[in-house]
Amino acid sequence: MTMKRTATQRLADGLVVLSCLLLLADMLLILFLPALTYFHSGEPTFMTMAQLQATFAYDFDDGLGNLMRVILYEVWQSPETAVLALFSLGCAVGAAWIFLQGIHVSANVADGESFSPKNAVCFRRAAVGCFLLALAAAGRTLWQIWQLGSPEPLLSCAALLIPLFLAGGLLCLLLSALLHGAAEIKAENDLTI
Repeated sequence: MTMKRTATQRLADGLVVLSCLLLLADMLLILFLPALTYFHSGEPTFMTMAQLQATFAYDFDDGLGNLMRVILYEVWQSPETAVLALFSLGCAVGAAWIFLQGIHVSANVADGESFSPKNAVCFRRAAVGCFLLALAAAGRTLWQIWQLGSPEPLLSCAALLIPLFLAGGLLCLLLSALLHGAAEIKAENDLTI
């Protein structure tokens, strides 16, 4: 006889599916981020996005070759596009790490292990990912301040990400500590019964 799943477990099942889809989308995005950065820079030296699309329409193999050249070579020729590409890739990898931790926590909750030491570890790992993303955003902001020679980048989206990810990391550490304490209390209660 199987036990009836609680609403929390069903919600966790849905969260596992959603997190897996987000992780898959993030992984696909990582493949094309350097090219998107190159075309977003507004100063493509090799070819524009319209030229690349026209090449794909004419000959798929040539279009793929040109796209690979942009991803593997052209984007890294300018310091501005290289820094933006590295920042974007760092954010995408950090997001993938956080999604992966979310999948682990959601799967544990779906299995009925809400107050598990494993969940506390996953939240601690997610906190590290948040802090690394905040560090990457700070690095990008400082790079822009140095490049422009003005404090204008402090008003950018990258600068906004710094306190956002710091707060997310602190929240994950708080949840990790709470889950760790709850797991200890649960273990003590299980021993007394």
